[in-house]
Amino acid sequence: MDHASFRIITVPTEAKASELRARILAGESFETLAREHSMSPSASAGGVMGTFAPSDLRQELRTALSGLAPGEVSRVFRMDNEFSLVQPVAPGEVEWMTENATASDWLQKKRYTEAARSFSRAVQLAEKFGADDDRLGQSLNGLAETYRLQENFAGLGSIHRRIISIRWSSTSNKGDVAVADLVDRFADVLSRAYFRGGQFREAIKK
Repeated sequence: MDHASFRIITVPTEAKASELRARILAGESFETLAREHSMSPSASAGGVMGTFAPSDLRQELRTALSGLAPGEVSRVFRMDNEFSLVQPVAPGEVEWMTENATASDWLQKKRYTEAARSFSRAVQLAEKFGADDDRLGQSLNGLAETYRLQENFAGLGSIHRRIISIRWSSTSNKGDVAVADLVDRFADVLSRAYFRGGQFREAIKK
């Protein structure tokens, strides 16, 4: 491998690491469990450690990552006095995470123009993961929130129309938590942005 991008979970005991590995293999999110249980400084980022040249990694990490495809989980291994699991991350996902985190930072700083630009880029990057993917839902949610705070109701309306198209398309109807939240707010956005008073009620009847 030329470069390695991965998540890591580090815990104090082998038993705990084995328990978490079993939970991941049963379908739980590596990212969520990293946030909840990992002792690594990367825990708040869902265990993401970024991208490294193999020569920059400890031998234990190189061995654990060897032969794993993105999304697969390593066996439990020991480093010093701690026990770890790693999960390779596809380069495209790292790019999305970086852009989405940048957008969130701009949003927190109330730099809405920059946030909208970064969230739009994050949406483009997330589209290749699929319409039902959480990452696309997160980026669309962030872009919608940015437009709401900008009072850019035309932009917000376009995002909601896209969300509804995804949510109820013939090929996708299970949606995402972030997507569902946007759909739930759609009527409220319409009432504030496009209608006034009884006009909204009349529009709903039609």
